[in-house]
Amino acid sequence: MQVKSLQVLVVDDDADASESMAEVLQMYDVRAHRRDGAYRPRCFKRRSRSRPNRVLMDLAMPEMDGHQVAALIRREPSLDLTLLVAVTGGSRNEDQRAAND
Repeated sequence: MQVKSLQVLVVDDDADASESMAEVLQMYDVRAHRRDGAYRPRCFKRRSRSRPNRVLMDLAMPEMDGHQVAALIRREPSLDLTLLVAVTGGSRNEDQRAAND
């Protein structure tokens, strides 16, 4: 897959982190969208129509953590080929195990 054909959704409750990550991706001609703040199911439904190829997901978010959002994404048939990438500032063993499931 060529970089220009990538559509990446960046999900992070830290607006600076999601903006920075999206800007870096855009420097490489990746179409990056971001969702900051609390990730809500209605935002997921709206964003799912764009069918990102990749989702960079913060694990530690206030309303729904990254694992819960990943479960929502996995229930969306249009996103069954989307690669989910766990992004976190910490690295707990349980997060690593859960991200691999």
